[in-house]
Amino acid sequence: MNHRSGGILYNSFEFNRLNVNKTNVFENVGCGIVAKGLGEVIMEDNLIEKNNGVGIKIIDSKKISVVGNKIIENTFNGSEFINCDGLIMLNSCYKNKGCGILLQAEDKGEFNARVMKNLVIENVQNGIIIQGEGNEAKVLQNEKIACNNLAGICVRDKAHPTIQDNTIFENMHQVRAL
Repeated sequence: MNHRSGGILYNSFEFNRLNVNKTNVFENVGCGIVAKGLGEVIMEDNLIEKNNGVGIKIIDSKKISVVGNKIIENTFNGSEFINCDGLIMLNSCYKNKGCGILLQAEDKGEFNARVMKNLVIENVQNGIIIQGEGNEAKVLQNEKIACNNLAGICVRDKAHPTIQDNTIFENMHQVRAL
């Protein structure tokens, strides 16, 4: 709580692993949790709340498991996943000042993770943003993508995701592609 550079900052190599379980990360400046590098990232059953910045940001990990977290009222995006692969499931992302979940492929990277069975509600911007040319996100069976101030799901910048079997409703702009 109240750390000036974020709650947890992690830089990894390919054979490293970050495992954060049942931890409260709240009211930090800059971010809640940032993990960068090729190592495995496991985050389960955490509360990421009221951070002055992004709640969770994972960059370049090819083996993520982000399951059962509550990501609430962060002052920027709830979570950002950049050039990642793995599983994002059973999370609750709501009342973040940016979007709920950002899925991004950048700098000729790839995004191939599965985003399943999440609640993404009442975010100030879009519920989920999917962007970048190498983005093949699979957004499947999300229980509720609703009541976000912009689109439920916004697809842009040449992304080509699979969006299937989601419940999306009462967003200000609904699903849109740019």
